[in-house]
Formats: sequence, C-alpha cells, structure tokens
Amino acid sequence: MKKINNNKINVKIQRNFCKTIMFVTSIITLLIGFFSITTTVFFNVIINFAGENCFFKTDNIFLNILSLFIVIVLLYILYKKLLKKINKKYLFLFTVFFSLITGFLWVNYLKLEPVSDQYMVYYCANRIINNDLKTVLGAGNYLSRNPHQLGFVLYIISIFKIFHITSILFIQNLTVIFSSVCVVTLYFIVKELFKNDIIHKISLLLISFFAIYLSFFSPHVYGNIPGLAFGLIAILFTLKYIMSNKFWQLLIVGISIFISYLLKNNYEIFLIAIIIELFFKSLKDLNRKSIIGIIAIVSIVFASKAIVYNCFEKTTGFTLNNGVPAISYLYMGIAEPVTLSPGWYTGDVENIYNESGYNKQKSIEITKKLLSKRINYLFKNINDSYGYFKAKIQTTWLNPTFQTIWCSTPGIVLEQNPAYNNYISQKKLLISIVCGKAYHLEERLMDIYQIIIFLSASYSLILIFKYGSLKHLLLPIIFLGGFTFHLIWETKAIYVLQYYFLILPYSAFGIYRFLLLINKKIKNTETIFYKLKKKG
Repeated sequence: MKKINNNKINVKIQRNFCKTIMFVTSIITLLIGFFSITTTVFFNVIINFAGENCFFKTDNIFLNILSLFIVIVLLYILYKKLLKKINKKYLFLFTVFFSLITGFLWVNYLKLEPVSDQYMVYYCANRIINNDLKTVLGAGNYLSRNPHQLGFVLYIISIFKIFHITSILFIQNLTVIFSSVCVVTLYFIVKELFKNDIIHKISLLLISFFAIYLSFFSPHVYGNIPGLAFGLIAILFTLKYIMSNKFWQLLIVGISIFISYLLKNNYEIFLIAIIIELFFKSLKDLNRKSIIGIIAIVSIVFASKAIVYNCFEKTTGFTLNNGVPAISYLYMGIAEPVTLSPGWYTGDVENIYNESGYNKQKSIEITKKLLSKRINYLFKNINDSYGYFKAKIQTTWLNPTFQTIWCSTPGIVLEQNPAYNNYISQKKLLISIVCGKAYHLEERLMDIYQIIIFLSASYSLILIFKYGSLKHLLLPIIFLGGFTFHLIWETKAIYVLQYYFLILPYSAFGIYRFLLLINKKIKNTETIFYKLKKKG
C-alpha cells in the first residue's frame, strides 16, 4: 500500500513538473510568435561586409496577419484535398533529398572561405597535423585560450586523416550530410511523439522548409550541425527508452550525447534535459534502471571527455587547463554593450584573459569583481535591466533568418582573397540571395514561417498541457533550457537555431489540431445553413 501511495505522489510530482515546463514554454513561444508579427530584427549586410549590428523595423501587422490567413487557407485546402492522398514514404524521401540537394548546391556554389573562429579551428587542425603545436597550444594562443574547441578541432583532424584531404569545401559538404541526418532524426522523433500520419506529413512539410535554414548554415565550419545530429540521436533513443524500457538504448544515448557535447559544449543543455527526463521516469516507475542509466550516461560523457583531453595533453605535452574561464563568458552575457546589441560579443573575455597574463585563476578573480559590480547595477536599475534583457531576447529570437544567410555572406575574405572576390563578383544570383532582392523575399517567407511555427507550437503545448506526459517533456525542457541559457550567456540568433528546430514537432501537432478545429467549425456552419434552408 505504501509503495502504491508513493507511486501516486511521484506521478503527481512528475505531471506537475511537466505541466509547468509546458506552460512556461507555451507562454514564451506565444510571445515570440506574437512579437514576430510586429517586429523584425535585421542586419545591414553587403556582400563584402557581414556586420553583426542589429537593427529593428516595425512590421506591417495587417500584411503579416493577411499572409498568415492565406497560409492557413492553403494548409486547410492541402489538408482536405491532398494530404491524406500523399504517400508518406514519398514525402519523406522528398524531404531528405531536398535537404541534401539544396545543401550540396549551395555550399558548392558559394565555396565560402572561413573567417574568425571558423578559420581558427581549421588553422589549429592544420598546425597540429604538421606538428606545429606551439603556434596554437602555446600560452595565449587560440586552442590554449579556447580548450572547449578541442573536440571540433579533433573532428577536423579525423576527417583530414581518414579521407586524406584538407579541403574546407569537403568539410562543408559533410556538414550537409549531417544536416540531412538532423532532418531524418527529427522526423523519427515526431513519430515517437505523435502516432498520427497527418501530423507526420505536416511535420515533413515543416522540416522541408527548415532545410533551407540548414542549407544556408552548412558553409559555417563549426560544431553546431554535427553536434545537433548526434544530440537528436540521443533525444530519439531517450524517447524510445521512455516507451520501451530497453537499457541498451541508454548506451546509445550516452555515446551520442558525448559526441554532441564534445563537438559543441552548448549541447550540455541536451544532456541536462535527458537526465531530468530519466529522473522523472525513475520516479514514475519506482525502479532503479533509469537511475543506473543516468549514472551510465554521465560517466560516459565526462569520463570519455576527460580521457580525450588527457590523451591529447600527454601526446602534445601542452596543458588545456588554463584557458578562458566560463565565468568570463557569463559576465560577457550581461556586460554593458560596446558596439553590438546587449548580450552579444563584447571582447571582454579576450581583454580579461590578456590582462591576467593568460592565467585562468587571475581571470576568474578579475571577472568576479566585474560580475558583482554589473549584477548590483542591474538590480539597482530595474528600467535599464528591463531594456537590456528585452533587447537581448528580441535580437536573439526576432531575426526570421536566424542569421543563417548572414553566415553565408563572404564578408571581409573578399578583400583578402582576390581570386575568390573575382569568383563572387560574377555570381549575380548569389549576391542577390545573400543581400539583394532575393534576400528580401527569403526574409519575408521566413518571417511568415517563423510566426506560424511559434504560434502553432504554443497552441500545441497548451493542448498537451493537461496530460503532463513524460514523453512530451523532453523537447520543451531543452527549448526552455536554451532560452534561459542565452538569456544570461553570450547570445546570437544563430546560437538558438537548434531550439527553433526542436519545436517543429509541436508546431506540426498544433497545425493539425487547428485544421481539425477549422473543419469542425465549417461543418457546424454548413449544418446550421442546411437546417435554415430546410426550414425556409
């Protein structure tokens, strides 16, 4: 009897937690959707300069609402006339091939040369392969400053070693393949969450459009997309475990989330969400399997990371324990803006690290004082704090392209590479897509898409809210984690693309339920008219 009572209490705690997360996430997505109707954040980009200064423009609200209405009508017609007839397998194949073809066409048409951090990780990989270690691992040099980039540097080195090729374009084409893996895996996640063919088909339509974002982002040589691919695999097998209780699935989760975390540290948010999911699973089931799973996953992730870093240090003879401390990035996330928008890159991490003489402990001490002073200011000046975080949220979430097209802008490399400059100058269509007339059409379409995704996701979460379902908790908690993280950490629109991607399953469900509601209203109206006509 006591065990039964404990189980009832645990289930109640789990459901209340799920409901809270879903409710909060529904409010956030509703607000993003609503403000997307009224405001657009944009960048003044020209082909040879991709500045990160954010600008605001007030949208034509009537035009946005009209566009939204037209899209809903088209979706309803599609739902009534075609969606049931479309073969789901063919639609799935179209989505996969569309993501591959658009990605391959774009990266091979653009042939983007990397700059900034993208160039540096590529440069570090080359230097390490050529045994020029001090250039990148010596005190104050890139990998010594940023040891969190080691995972992606090792990824590039592995590609160079396996394929005997050092081409950036080859890495970009591999990123397209990882983008397609993201597309496929998210679809399988939809199938785990919702057992309905129409929802599956709507999700494939939404994912197909999102493939455009991934194509524009694929030239970006960084750990975001490969890390997302493995993060999504971890999510998929977590959901499978929730439904089947097969322990081997958690081993796949551990390995996948380790690779994801190694490629991009931000995917630690996925790890935390998975641990929370499994913890509530253990509360609900009253068994130890999920707790053992948590221990196994955490052990795989952090033990494997420690082994990788220790092996690298022993092999190279350089330490990776004296880089920029995490607290410096936290300070930069709330620091007074310098040239960019609130919470965007300020250069403070570099300045503090240089001032400390490349000493991690001294950097921590300097940052603590600055952080304390800044927090005190924000607490004492509520109006300034409100304006600061409002602008930070807006610049993070209200650019409809989520900076993906910005990532495809050649920028200053045109001045550094005359041959590439000559190549780009002959590509009038490319210039139009990146910063010309075609760009404005793309931004417009992405704006309407963004409004639909966030509003339908909010509607979906409200509908699911009453059930407090454990399997529906995982994606909202990751979204909420990403939203909160970039509220206090350094931010960019591109940094939250993965969380935008993760709400597509709920958007598909929300659109489906809204179409059902419209259909019901139309049938009721037809019935009323029929009765009135019969009486007349």
